[in-house]
Amino acid sequence: PAGRRPCRMTESLSRPASYPDQFQALRRNGGADVPPWFRDLGDRAWSSFTQLGFPTARRGNEKWKYTNVSPIARAAFSYSGDLEPDGAITAAGLKRIAFWNNRWVSLVFVDGKFSKTLSSAPGTAGDVRVTSLAEVVRNGGRAVEQHLAKHASFDEDGFTALNTAFLRDGAFVQASGGRDTGATVHLVYVTTERAQPRVTYPRTLVVAGPNAALTLVETYVGRSDAQYF
Repeated sequence: PAGRRPCRMTESLSRPASYPDQFQALRRNGGADVPPWFRDLGDRAWSSFTQLGFPTARRGNEKWKYTNVSPIARAAFSYSGDLEPDGAITAAGLKRIAFWNNRWVSLVFVDGKFSKTLSSAPGTAGDVRVTSLAEVVRNGGRAVEQHLAKHASFDEDGFTALNTAFLRDGAFVQASGGRDTGATVHLVYVTTERAQPRVTYPRTLVVAGPNAALTLVETYVGRSDAQYF
């Protein structure tokens, strides 16, 4: 809020050395295929995260005062925006570890990236459009530009700021029929086992018109007991 100084946490909690390095690497090696507004959004979110840090216990932090996030803040998670999804995951293997219904429209993301081979064919199901967020951004989707990060604000929440700064992909769901579509959309976010603990930054953006309704199911699953964020 205007007039109040941001609360700066200690360096070990709010800004682990890996995050600035990873963000600079992302800016050097990626982003050529995204529009300027999307790149600017990430820059502003990163600036916000450097001010906010993670929401560790402090006076006035009502949303997180009963949750100790220091283990997350102290951990070192590796990140690579251009890491290819793990090809070892099969549709049959996925159904063994994630809740699944063949009648649903399902989009699967592996290590933060959309997997076309594991997903139902993206497109339109009745009055609902379901597709990769990255694909819509690359093609100049006006609805994404209008709504992305406008409702999940990164001005006061460190987790949202970090996610927005590194955002590359996720799910875009648009229901514009003005009625209950009867559709069930299943979004599956899978984290695979890697040599080092990893972080991924998927985002779900749902845009629903007046009186529109659908059922949205989100599943987050890891393939092992390895640490991930």
